[in-house]
Amino acid sequence: MIETMMNESKWHMQISKGVLEVAIMKLVQHKERYGYEITGMIQQGGTLIIANGSIYPILKRLEEQEWIESRQIEHNGRLRKYYKLTKAGQIQLKVREQYLEELNQLLFSLEQEEADNHDHR
Repeated sequence: MIETMMNESKWHMQISKGVLEVAIMKLVQHKERYGYEITGMIQQGGTLIIANGSIYPILKRLEEQEWIESRQIEHNGRLRKYYKLTKAGQIQLKVREQYLEELNQLLFSLEQEEADNHDHR
């Protein structure tokens, strides 16, 4: 049972990591946002769990891939880093959204196929 829970946790973390990247890219697609703001918006959704501060390695990775870019703006006497999606990031976001949609369609069609097979027994 413990091993099953650990494997489930690893799987959940892997899925969440990929979905977090898409969520971040989606949030900065039309409006510049800063890290804490992004974290708060993701936490509001309730499905993905992200601790304060753990978003920054993802932001850094997305920035290194040139899918997002940042600029620092002074806010209340402190510098705050704002992120926005690049043109390359817009392409990546579309590719990833399409892939997630295809996965969703696959799962739905498999479920429908199973239900149809069950009805014909």
